[in-house]
Amino acid sequence: MTSSKSASRPRITEDEVRKNFKSMIDEFTSHNPPTYGRQFQKILQLKEVQFEEGIVGRLIFVINIPNTLRNAYNIAHGGAIAAIIDDSTWATVYAFTGKYMYSMKLITEFISGVPIETDLIFEIEVTKVSKTMAFTEAIIKDAKTMQTLGKGANVMAMPPEKSPKL
Repeated sequence: MTSSKSASRPRITEDEVRKNFKSMIDEFTSHNPPTYGRQFQKILQLKEVQFEEGIVGRLIFVINIPNTLRNAYNIAHGGAIAAIIDDSTWATVYAFTGKYMYSMKLITEFISGVPIETDLIFEIEVTKVSKTMAFTEAIIKDAKTMQTLGKGANVMAMPPEKSPKL
């Protein structure tokens, strides 16, 4: 992943990041009826929180994509991977900032088929956050070989506080 030298480390502890992430996941998994993203949020198992010079922060997850998200080739469906990247990137921004965001530009790249029902490493890096925008990158790796299977990025915006008058 590339790092932006202009990003500064947030004034937040690892415990606060974990607490923010858990509260956001709990909020969205308790919706009744469930939200679309709930099926993706359930598979995110937070493994590690990293702070590094030049980025806001990084969350590392272990994910195991269920059989229900497979395609005709018996690998993870590309749309499911895109949705996982979408949900996990804004959840990661929320974990570090407490700000809700929505996607403006979501990019997904596949290097190899992403297996189902196998432990995978999923790294989400928040490269920059401004008052109104956030920038993230994602990498999916095979947990055994550490081979990169896919990459993604998400440019997000913060919803306006007031609705525009029409």
